[in-house]
Amino acid sequence: MKKTAVSLIALLAVAALTPAFSPPAARAGTIVGTGAIAGPGLGFAVVPAINTFSESNDNQPGGPGSDANIAVPIKRFDHTGNIDIEFFVRSSDPGGTTEYLFFESVDNNTGINWDKYTVVLGFGVGAAFTPSPGGDGLDFDAPTFDSLPTSTAFAVVATAEDALVFSGGIHSSGSEVYQFRIDVPDGRQSFTLRQTPHLVPEPGTLLLSLNALVGVTLFVRCKRCCMTPRPNAIEPVPAREEVIFRNREPELSQTLDAFVAKCRTELAPRRSGCFLASPGGDGSFISPIGTLY
Repeated sequence: MKKTAVSLIALLAVAALTPAFSPPAARAGTIVGTGAIAGPGLGFAVVPAINTFSESNDNQPGGPGSDANIAVPIKRFDHTGNIDIEFFVRSSDPGGTTEYLFFESVDNNTGINWDKYTVVLGFGVGAAFTPSPGGDGLDFDAPTFDSLPTSTAFAVVATAEDALVFSGGIHSSGSEVYQFRIDVPDGRQSFTLRQTPHLVPEPGTLLLSLNALVGVTLFVRCKRCCMTPRPNAIEPVPAREEVIFRNREPELSQTLDAFVAKCRTELAPRRSGCFLASPGGDGSFISPIGTLY
């Protein structure tokens, strides 16, 4: 709660010191307001300040009056999933690119920790969202990245022209600050900022995933053993004989390797065949898996 309050106070102070949505006469790409705000993760989102004091200022960080363009989004994730914020852009001749610093508060109210946070540029919202194509001028200050994106939650950021991936930390409950730059070119009417948290898997989910991986591995191994043609291959024995074999040697059902070894050493030399079946919960054998020999 304290962390959230401090972050919001800092952001609101920035917003209070700058007049909201007050661009001068437009040249180059100038952000003039917000459009649709939507997404399955949405709890709350607002952009209380968008200020453009220096147009066509691309790649001029720190110069007198050249780095004052700023946007201040504030958002809260109440659910899993992304949040899209659409920004309206106005442009006119002479064309150019205007660079903005995005200084935003992101509040995790999902009850689940995040281990990554992805920010993507594109167009449209919801199902109509499409990523920004490379080389269109809309980017995260690529390729120079005059000042790298930062986060109070994550120590690492992977940068690309139209995507940022924050990692190397945990964004737990509460608000954290994210900063990055966006180049807005002339000739665009709007663009969308899509942000998506990656949830830390719960222990139960990890266990289920591990079980599924083991199951797939066993099936693949079985398929490789069972489906390879053999010179002495014969038709599989009837299912009832397989049941008798498994019931007589129940310990062989514990691992696939032991069962394969038993088939090779005892059944294959007698050319009696070896048929692998899936055990049912009642002790019966349901769907066949394959023939070993």
